[in-house]
Amino acid sequence: IIPFVCGAVAGTVECVIVVTPTELVKTRLQSDGQLGKSRQYKGMFHTIKTIIQKEGIKALYKGMLPTWIRQCSNQGTRFLVYEQTSMKIRKHISNGESQFWHSIISGGAAGAASVLANQWADTIKTRMQSFGNEKTFIQIFKEIVTKEGPLALYSGSWPRLARLVPGQAITLLMTI
Repeated sequence: IIPFVCGAVAGTVECVIVVTPTELVKTRLQSDGQLGKSRQYKGMFHTIKTIIQKEGIKALYKGMLPTWIRQCSNQGTRFLVYEQTSMKIRKHISNGESQFWHSIISGGAAGAASVLANQWADTIKTRMQSFGNEKTFIQIFKEIVTKEGPLALYSGSWPRLARLVPGQAITLLMTI
């Protein structure tokens, strides 16, 4: 449980300091100019300035609850699965010796598990942070489940898996 708690604490810190504001800016830039509307943002810093001027500094933290859930479960799951998978491989396959491929397999498993643990929160976060959306976490959750079905909470899982399984395998390989 210690690896999960350590990861969850790291996820909380990164959520508050970096992830929520930058995810909001990214989402706004990606959705800017859609549906025939003229673009209103001219880059990252202009987006931040415009959001603060028009909506207040608090708006940079719109979607913080699902971002926090995602980051805590993301990092907590990664730390826990990586640690547990590595230990089991060393114990049952490699007679206690650590080898580079342990990190590749354990990192890939950690990446996959983190997506499965939090894709639903990522879907809600993205919809909350879209421009013009004033709905709450619970409202968006209910809307997705009732109108699109519960599996819609996991839309986008395959691209995230395609990115995070090899990405975490590579990243965590560098820790040995």
